[in-house]
Amino acid sequence: MGGALLLAIALILALLFGNTIGVGFLAEFGVLSQALVIGFRRKLDTARIILVTFGLTLAAVILLVAGLNAFSREGSISEQIREQIDESISQTLQTYEQLEIDNKQKEIFQQTAVMVKNFMHKGYSGVYASLTLLLVVGNCFVSKLLLNKMGYEVPDNTPFSRLVLPEELVWGFIVSAAMLASIHLSLVNSALVEIIGLNLTLIFATFYLVQGLAILLFWAQRSRIPIILKWIAFSLLLVQPFFLLLITGAGLFDIWFDLRKLQKKTV
Repeated sequence: MGGALLLAIALILALLFGNTIGVGFLAEFGVLSQALVIGFRRKLDTARIILVTFGLTLAAVILLVAGLNAFSREGSISEQIREQIDESISQTLQTYEQLEIDNKQKEIFQQTAVMVKNFMHKGYSGVYASLTLLLVVGNCFVSKLLLNKMGYEVPDNTPFSRLVLPEELVWGFIVSAAMLASIHLSLVNSALVEIIGLNLTLIFATFYLVQGLAILLFWAQRSRIPIILKWIAFSLLLVQPFFLLLITGAGLFDIWFDLRKLQKKTV
């Protein structure tokens, strides 16, 4: 039933937006859903289900991109993505220039737009992978909730607020951050090192953002603040870059300080 629904949605997307979108949807969500099912059936713990599902989903997308690059007549996928980024930034600038604001604000916005464009040119892969990771985490916990409500046995009922990711992930974050630091400190002069470091840092930082959100939810559940105020505060925190950095930092330092006073083990 689920496979038929995914195929139907993929066909609709292919008809509306082209075969690439349809096949991409099928590759990502098809692998994601099947990996979750296999993880539940094999009674893996929640953290391993997330890691395995994320890895398989990302591998499927990479294979799809490689196949599309091999047969594409419109240039590589990377070139097409960069062209779309440039077009989006250009349209945003044109819209902003039509507003009645002073030249100084326009200049600041133009500089910001250039910074965003340069960042996305180098880091679009990491941004996509990070969004995929958040999608995997969301699907994992929503699936567990639905399975519980439907009366199915879920091997690992660990709630999101008690999620603990494997400690070994910190080495990936350290190595990727070191690669970025070596570029900014002029110790290494390599565009490839910068791109790899940036994209990997985005991915590993997202892992710790997820763990930081789990910590935030854990302490929110223990407070006596009305639930509506909790969700308002939670939503406001997620749209502020500074607070996102704090939440990510909390997820990272939880490795050493056990901010929820949980047993140090992967759940």
